[in-house]
Amino acid sequence: MQEERKRTRKRVTQKQMIVAYALRGAILFGVVGALLLILFGSLHLFGVLGKTTDDKNREEEVWKEEGRKGEEADSQGSYMVVLDAGHGGKDDGTVSGTAVEKDINLAIVFKIRQQLEANGIRVLLTRDRDIYIGLKERIRVAEGKGADLFVSIHCNYFEGDSAVNGLECYYCQGSERGRHYADTMIGEMEKKNRIVTRNAKPAEYYVLKNTKLPAVLVETGYLSNEGERRLLVSDDYQKALAEELTKGIMRGLEEQ
Repeated sequence: MQEERKRTRKRVTQKQMIVAYALRGAILFGVVGALLLILFGSLHLFGVLGKTTDDKNREEEVWKEEGRKGEEADSQGSYMVVLDAGHGGKDDGTVSGTAVEKDINLAIVFKIRQQLEANGIRVLLTRDRDIYIGLKERIRVAEGKGADLFVSIHCNYFEGDSAVNGLECYYCQGSERGRHYADTMIGEMEKKNRIVTRNAKPAEYYVLKNTKLPAVLVETGYLSNEGERRLLVSDDYQKALAEELTKGIMRGLEEQ
């Protein structure tokens, strides 16, 4: 009888131990699970918040992460030119058929950069991809590196008369240095007569009147003109434009 009681107590003790271990395991599992939920929940929360902030400031943050450095050449020339591809990102500029101004501007800028660097000129781009950069930031970049010249590339459009065509160079009213560069660019193009031009003109564009650098805004042609629109999307014509503009920039730098 006594032996039976011992065996009964032993079985009860074993069951209690099993229950105790099971309970401890359940508690441990629950704690670990709760910690994992808290951890992943926190990561998700911060991820969402981070993404929201990034979305809100996406274009500006891309520029900041690149150190606002643009795209500098490795060459160590004595001159530096800032090339500004107008528009970008959410700002398409003028769109006519399949021709999108922001894309044309950037393509021409890349070609000018290549030719300037081949001539030993250091080049800084305000944008090197399809992102939006504000006008103030473009000027800040230009002035922050001690550049010698700021050149902004655009395409024109005139609804009143689709026959109007030709490249135009604008400079800030009263800026003799800006006029000097605008004249040398137009002058070089007129030598070979490959590009239709419409003279150098004063204007009050924001990037011209708010920079301390000599600055020129180039309207490379009219997207409202069917023939010129076809030319502006052509790689060969873009190369011709870049070649003549590069010659004008080089001459302007040498004669300044």
